[in-house]
Amino acid sequence: MIGLADRHGRSTEPVAGAGSGSLPVNQAEQGALLRALIEVDRETDQAVTRTRRRIYNTVAGIEEQRKTRRKQTGVILGASVLFITLLAPALWSSVETFRDGANFSDLQAQVYLLALMLFPVLIAAATAACLRHRRAEDREDY
Repeated sequence: MIGLADRHGRSTEPVAGAGSGSLPVNQAEQGALLRALIEVDRETDQAVTRTRRRIYNTVAGIEEQRKTRRKQTGVILGASVLFITLLAPALWSSVETFRDGANFSDLQAQVYLLALMLFPVLIAAATAACLRHRRAEDREDY
């Protein structure tokens, strides 16, 4: 193909692979277009890498929170079982005392009755505290 010049004196060649109605593009414009496409591709790769890193970090954080919650639940469950085990003799003794016909005005009966009434309150308070703590953690996550 014979080199043509436009009105500014630049040589032009048709774009490779273009149809017969294509516009002529000089070598400098082709190089600039190629560099722009490479730059867009590099920026896209960087964006994908950043997104993957963020997703990985988020998933790792969620996994760590799950492990921490499991540990906390295990400790709470163990403490509850220990608490019930320690109070079981007192509760059993109070039931026997009232079954044997103890008077409610006796000091021992009053202490047992107080323990029976406070036991469910302590369990409810511990449960409420745990739930409040978990809700606060969930709010921090979002």
